[in-house]
Amino acid sequence: MGAIILKRFIIPGFQVSKAYITLRSNILFWGGDMKIIGLTSCNQEEGKSVVALNLAISMAETGKKVILVDADMGKSSLSAKVTFDRLNGGLGNYLAGTKPVDEVICQTNIENLDMVLSDPDPRNSSDLLSNKGFGNLMKELAETYDYVLVDAPPIGITLDGAIAAKVCDGMILIVKANTVSYKMGGISKTRLEEAGSPILGAVILQSYKRNIKICFAASTGGHYEQLLMLKPLMDKYNSILITEKVDYNTTRTDSGKMYFLKQVNRKERLFPVYMLINIFRSLKIFLKEKPDIIITTGVLSMIPISIIAKIFRKKLIYIESFAKITAPTLTGKFLYQFADQFYVQWEELLKTFPKAIYKGGIY
Repeated sequence: MGAIILKRFIIPGFQVSKAYITLRSNILFWGGDMKIIGLTSCNQEEGKSVVALNLAISMAETGKKVILVDADMGKSSLSAKVTFDRLNGGLGNYLAGTKPVDEVICQTNIENLDMVLSDPDPRNSSDLLSNKGFGNLMKELAETYDYVLVDAPPIGITLDGAIAAKVCDGMILIVKANTVSYKMGGISKTRLEEAGSPILGAVILQSYKRNIKICFAASTGGHYEQLLMLKPLMDKYNSILITEKVDYNTTRTDSGKMYFLKQVNRKERLFPVYMLINIFRSLKIFLKEKPDIIITTGVLSMIPISIIAKIFRKKLIYIESFAKITAPTLTGKFLYQFADQFYVQWEELLKTFPKAIYKGGIY
């Protein structure tokens, strides 16, 4: 028996988790007659496999014994979403008669959840699904598990989806909003009806890209240079840039907004005054721009905008200076307590910041 490591949810978040709980409740409401449930879609890359995996995890968390079968052998995406510890074979191996059922079932790190992955090289997936072995396997699994979830091929573009649907007690159609035409939706519905499997319902996946605003903040010098290494990220999202005002400042080369704070040095006599000025300036910038995420490489003058972000429950990402190999910055030590993600650029600093993330240098 193989072993697979899963995350709790492939798509995190309260609203998403709540949606899966609702879907799970509807399935449980259908009763014991609906044990083999297939999930299909009109086209590829509509999110079908993600829904199948998250639904299987959600159902297993209720104490039900669940197995997820990856029957999308033509173009499986489920295998790419999991981590293998051991894998002895897949569905194709079983249907071809080269592996017994107990060798293709994989245990997962989620209690009550097992999986059967597809064959990594299915040259004749339609023939394999059409033979009696697939139907017999579903019946055998239904006797052992409370629910069998089948990640079926897209029914709108391949006959494999209809073949898989024939052995299921019911089917759920996954539809990505604003990407599927009425004609394709109708074709998929007709094929499910012709397969003789009841359509239990549809899951509509919203397709939109929220305009996330990111505030990039750094003091002058090396901290600012390191921040500019994230320019591809600045270009990708709606972004603003905050730094200190000095004689050699330049404006942004793109159309993004740039704001300036007072340059501060904690050894200066007016340091407290300058910090107070920066607190008010940072608050004014934050209330005007309303960024969703703050990414900063420090240091002192960037503390106010970082703390303001946390007060307003926004995400704070701090990147410790590349110049600090073994000794941390004072700003880093302070913001480590508040940052949602804290990155170090040298592995040695993990001794000081054990919960930090090390991905190498920013250069």
